[in-house]
Amino acid sequence: MRRGVLPALLLLLSACAPAPPAAPPTVVSAEAPVVRATPSPPLPPDVVRIELYEWSIHVEPAELPPGRYRVEIVNLGRHVHSVSVAGPGVDFESRRLRAGGVQQTEIEFRPGEYTLWCPIGDHRDDGMLTYLTVVDLSPRR
Repeated sequence: MRRGVLPALLLLLSACAPAPPAAPPTVVSAEAPVVRATPSPPLPPDVVRIELYEWSIHVEPAELPPGRYRVEIVNLGRHVHSVSVAGPGVDFESRRLRAGGVQQTEIEFRPGEYTLWCPIGDHRDDGMLTYLTVVDLSPRR
C-alpha cells in the first residue's frame, strides 16, 4: 500500500501548485498598417527605382551614368502620390498612384542634375523632394 501513496501525493501536490504567469495581452493598433522597408535585391544596371513615402522620396541609385533607363515608381506611402522629374531634356510627371501603386516608364538621362518631387498639394513643401545626378564618367579626348 505504501507504493501507491507517493505517486498519489506527488499528483496531489502538482495539482495545487500555482499556474505559470500568463503572457501579457496582445495590443492591436487601429492605425493603418505601416509599410516597412525591407532590403531589396540589387537593381539591374538599367533600372532606376523611385519610392514615394510620407513625406519623402527615395531614388536608387541617386547617381548614375547617362543613358536610357527603365524607371519604376512605387508608392510605399498611405496617401496618393505622384512624381515629377525635371532636368536636362526631361519633363516627366507620373500618374497619381494610390498606396501600393506602381508605374513603369523609360527615361533618357543626360549628364546633369534632376529634381524629383511630388506635385500633389503641399507634398513638395512637406519634404517630398530629392535629386538625381547623372555623371558622364567617360574619358575626355
